[in-house]
Amino acid sequence: MKKLFSIICILAMVLTLLTSAFAATTDKNETPEDGGIGPVLYWYINTNSVHLRNAPSMTGTSLGLLYYGNEFFNYGEVNSDWRHVKMTSGQNAGKTGYVYKIYTSHGIAI
Repeated sequence: MKKLFSIICILAMVLTLLTSAFAATTDKNETPEDGGIGPVLYWYINTNSVHLRNAPSMTGTSLGLLYYGNEFFNYGEVNSDWRHVKMTSGQNAGKTGYVYKIYTSHGIAI
């Protein structure tokens, strides 16, 4: 009986981990056109204007200006102060570069 209980507990933990991992990786850019699976995470620019740069540095060449509400796919953090991004809206949609982290935010679309 103890062995059966242990197996059930392990299966429950694995299922919980898989469910959490799937929910954490759900991104607006991966949502099917039929409405997706529910709330999804999206990233956006949270300031009036900021440069998209070609390197994670204030001295990196500007690839264009980003504006409040422009959305992007977040590839992850670089040097703990920068995000590596691919813009998905605005005049720079499709461009890949770096944005200083404090000028970015995320939300949940329902």
